[in-house]
Amino acid sequence: MSENSGTGVVLEAQVEAVAPPAAADGPMDIRLPWARWEVWAFVIIVVLALGLRLWALGARAIQHDESLHAIYSWYIYEGRGYTHDPMMHGPFKFYATAAVYWLLWANDATARLLPALFGTALVAVPIMLRRRLGRTGTLVTSLLLALSPTMLYFSRFARDDMYMAVWALLLVAFMWGYLDTRKSRYLVLSSVALAFAFSTMENVYIVVAVLGSYLFIASATDVVPWLLGRKRLRDFSPGGQFLILMATLVLPLGAACIGLFQHTLGITLANPDWTAGPVGMPKGPGLYVAFVVVVTLFVAAVAIGLRWRPWVWLVCFGAFATVWVLLYSSFFANFPGGLLSGLWQSLGYWVVQHEVARGGQPWYYYIVVGLNYEFLPMLVGSAAAAYYLVKGDRFSLFLVYWAVGSFLLYSYAGEKMPWLLVNVALPFILLAGKALGSLLEREPWGRVTLSQIDGQTPICPECQWVNYLEARVCVRCGTTLPVEASPDSTPSLPQVTPTPVGPVNPRLRLWLRSIRWPAVAFTFMLALLVAVAGRWLVLALAKESGMSLGLNLLLALLVPAMIAACIYLIWQAGQGKRLALLVVSLAGVMLALSVQAALRAAYANPNMPVEMLVYAQGGQDIPQVMAEIERLGRETGKGRNLKITVDTNTWPWAWYLRDYKLVGYPCYGNESGACRSMDQTPDADVVLLAAGNQASAERFMSGYGMPVKYTHLWWFSESYRGITRKTVWEGLRKRESLCRVADYFVYRNFGLPDLSADSYAYFPKDFTLAPVGPNVAGNKSRC
Repeated sequence: MSENSGTGVVLEAQVEAVAPPAAADGPMDIRLPWARWEVWAFVIIVVLALGLRLWALGARAIQHDESLHAIYSWYIYEGRGYTHDPMMHGPFKFYATAAVYWLLWANDATARLLPALFGTALVAVPIMLRRRLGRTGTLVTSLLLALSPTMLYFSRFARDDMYMAVWALLLVAFMWGYLDTRKSRYLVLSSVALAFAFSTMENVYIVVAVLGSYLFIASATDVVPWLLGRKRLRDFSPGGQFLILMATLVLPLGAACIGLFQHTLGITLANPDWTAGPVGMPKGPGLYVAFVVVVTLFVAAVAIGLRWRPWVWLVCFGAFATVWVLLYSSFFANFPGGLLSGLWQSLGYWVVQHEVARGGQPWYYYIVVGLNYEFLPMLVGSAAAAYYLVKGDRFSLFLVYWAVGSFLLYSYAGEKMPWLLVNVALPFILLAGKALGSLLEREPWGRVTLSQIDGQTPICPECQWVNYLEARVCVRCGTTLPVEASPDSTPSLPQVTPTPVGPVNPRLRLWLRSIRWPAVAFTFMLALLVAVAGRWLVLALAKESGMSLGLNLLLALLVPAMIAACIYLIWQAGQGKRLALLVVSLAGVMLALSVQAALRAAYANPNMPVEMLVYAQGGQDIPQVMAEIERLGRETGKGRNLKITVDTNTWPWAWYLRDYKLVGYPCYGNESGACRSMDQTPDADVVLLAAGNQASAERFMSGYGMPVKYTHLWWFSESYRGITRKTVWEGLRKRESLCRVADYFVYRNFGLPDLSADSYAYFPKDFTLAPVGPNVAGNKSRC
C-alpha cells in the first residue's frame, strides 16, 4: 500500500516535470508530435461526424430558405444562369451546389450534401490550431463540434451557415498560423478564405469586425506611431501586418456602411423601397457619393498595401480578387452587373434590413435558444472566459474576445434567426474545448496521460528496460519507448527476458494501474444522479405525475444518498484534482444531454416545431402531397405533364415541382390587395391554395374532390417573447412555469399550439387520395 502510494507521488511529480511548457505569446513554430492514439481519435471523431451528417440526409421536408437555394442552384445546373441577389446572400453556394448536381443528381439529399461535407470539415479544422489548443484541447473541440446540436442540425440544412463557420475558423487558424510562424503563405491562404467568405454570406462583416478590432487593439503600438508618422508599415508586428492585409482587402467592400447615415445626409445610399429600384443600391445623388467613396477607399487600400509589402500584397490581392470576381460576375456572364451588386448592394441590402429586423426576435434570443442547445459550450465557455481574463495567454484572451464580440454583435443585429446561432456558438465551443482540454490534462481520472502511455517519456525512476516486440519496455511500470530512442534518454539495456511484462499489453497495464477508480465512480454516480433527479423533478412538478407514494419515498431516500456518495468520492480525488474532476464530470453529463438534444433535433423532430431550431419549415404533409401528385401522374399517364396551379405559397413547391412542365404560380387575393381573386375555375389537374384564399375560391372548385388540408410551413411557438425580470422572478416561484421549462428541456414536450401556414390541395373527383396528415406537433406538456 505504502509502496504503491509512494510510486504514485513520484509518477505525478515526474509527469509534471516532463509536461510541455505553456504556450508563449511570441513566435511559436513548435511542432507537437502526433501520438498514434491521437491520430486514431481524430479519425474516429471525423468519421462519426460524417456519418451523423449524411445519415437520412434527405428525410426532412425542404424548408422555405432551402427551397430557394436548391432551386436557384438547379437553374445553374440546367443552364439558366445566375444573377446575384443579396436577399439570398452570396453566389458561392449556388455554384457549389450546382456542381454537386452535375456530379450526382438533384434531390433533397444532394441539395444538402455540401453543407454536410463542410460540417464534417469544420470538425477537422481545429487541427490547424493544435499548437494553441493543445493535444487534448484540440480533440475535445473537434468532439464538441461533431456532437453540437446546432452544428449537426445546420450541417444537414441547405443554407450558408456551415460554409461561413468553416471560412471563419480557417481565417482564425491562418491568422494564428501567421502570428506564430511569420510565414507569408498564411497571408495568401487568409486572402482566399476571406474571398470565399465574402462570396458566401454577409455576416462576414461581423467576422471581420471582431477579428479586425481585436488586431487593432493588439497592435495599437504599431498603428498609433504610424498615424503619427513615427513608424513604417513594414516594421509592424505580425498582428499589425495581418490587420493591414485584412483592412486593405475589405475596405472597398465596406463602403456601403455609410448607408447607415443616409437619413442624416439626406441622400439615398441604400434604397429601402423595392418599388423604387433595387433594395440596398444608391439612388440619385447617392450614386455619385457611392462612386467617390468606393474609389477613394480602393485607392487608399492599394496605396497602403504597396507601401507595406508590395509583392506579398499583390499576390494576396490577386488571390482574393480572382475568387471574388469570378463568383460575383457569374464567371463573367454577368459582368459588370454582378460586381456592382457585390461591391455595394451586398452590404447595402442588409443595412436596410437591420431596421426591418426580420424575425422580430428579442435581444436575448441567443441566450434562450443557446441554453436549450449549446448549454455545454456556453456555460463552460463563459466560466473559462472569466478565468482566462485573469490568467489567460494571448490566444485564450482572443477566444474570449471573439466569443463575447460575436455574441454582442449578433444580439444587436436586427435579424436574429436560429441558424445564426452557429456563428454565436462557434467561438464558445473553442473556448470550452480549450478549457476542458486543459482540465483533462490534469488527469482527473488517472495519474498518467495518454501521451506518456504512448511512449514519449519514462515516468518512473530506476526503470529496468527490456526489448519487447518493437519497443523498449520498463519492467517496473510498463512504460514504453521507441526502439530508436537515443541512449541519452534511456539507461543501457540489460539483456533480460520480458517475463515480468506478462501477456497483457504493457501500455494497457500502465493505463489500468494509473486509473483513479474513485474518480471514475464519481463521474458515473454524478451522471446517474442527474438522470434520476432530473426525471423526478419533472414528474414531481407535473400536475398529474402518476408517481406512487412509495416511489416518491424511495427517490427521496435515494437522491440524498447519491449526493452523499458523490461528495465522498470527489473528496477521495485529492486536493488539486477535485475542481478538475467536478468540472470535467459535469461537462461529461452535459455532453450526454447535448447528444440527446442533437439526435432529437436532427432525427426525431427534424420537421417538428417543438424544436426552437425549426423556422419556416416545410410541414411533413408536403412530401405526402407530393407523393400523391406523382401517383396521379402515373395513373393518368400524364407523368410530369400534369397541369398544376399553386397560388401565393410558391415555396417550397417551386423545388418539389421543378421537373413538371405545366406549373403556374398565379397570385390570388392576398391581404395587401396586390393580387386578384380567383374569378374562374383553374385549368389544372391539381390546385394548391393557401388557407386564406380557399374560402373565396371555393365556388370555382366544384369540379374537384374534397380539399385536403395540409400544413405548408410552420414555426416554433415563440412563447419566450416579452420576458422581463419581473416575469422571470414570477416564473421561478410558480410550479407550473418551472415544470414547463423542465419538461421542455428534458423531453421537448410543449403545450402551446404551433404557428403554421396551412393550405388546401384539390385533386380530381375520380382520384382516390391516400390519407394526408394530420400533422402532430409533438407531445403536449404534462404540466
